[in-house]
Amino acid sequence: MTQPTRRAVIAAGTSLIVAGAVTGVAIGRDVPMTDLFRRVLERYLGHLNMPDDDLDQFANAFSERRGWQVPHGKLASGYEAAHIVGLPEMSRRILPAEYNRRLEAFDRHLLGDFYLYTTIGYREDPQEEVYYLGPTPCQNPFAEFAA
Repeated sequence: MTQPTRRAVIAAGTSLIVAGAVTGVAIGRDVPMTDLFRRVLERYLGHLNMPDDDLDQFANAFSERRGWQVPHGKLASGYEAAHIVGLPEMSRRILPAEYNRRLEAFDRHLLGDFYLYTTIGYREDPQEEVYYLGPTPCQNPFAEFAA
């Protein structure tokens, strides 16, 4: 019988700690999507100075446009909990590959749409507020939408 290596023991212990922390925070929580959206965006972009109403509108529009991308149920609760305890990357390492791909696709599409449909790219100062522009953000003053 082989002895477990020190690295294997540390990896197993870390996985158990992460799983326990994520499960402990996620039990009994119904995660509002705007909280999950804000946490994921702030993970990549830093503090997000965006009014709650604008974030709600963005989250609703994203969910309508890309509903299949948004994690639901236990996956959303666990992902939110991982962000709360500050271990989103660690928790994703212990997920099955399919769930990990789904969360990665969610993050990428969320960031892409956030840059397209908000004023984040037009800020001159990181402290400026970010606003939701709407479903058809066109910055061209000469555009004519009537056919």
